[in-house]
Parts: sequence; structure tokens; C-alpha cells
Amino acid sequence: MSESGGEGPLLAVESVSVRFGALMALNRVSLDVRSGEILA
Repeated sequence: MSESGGEGPLLAVESVSVRFGALMALNRVSLDVRSGEILA
């Protein structure tokens, strides 16, 4: 997943789904974290 001319993400999560019984909390969520980013 690296981009041309730069480094790829430090962390890549793709198509994550989380279900609690009948409740779909996350449906195919993706996330990239790059160097220097701060996420809360």
C-alpha cells in the first residue's frame, strides 16, 4: 500500500467489522495511520 514517492502507512487496517448480537457496531471500516499523525 505504499504511495509513489513516499513511505506507506505505519498501520493499515482494512475492512474491519464488529457485531454485538444484532447490533452492527462497525461495518467494513478501514484506517491508515501515517508517521507523525496523532489520533484520539
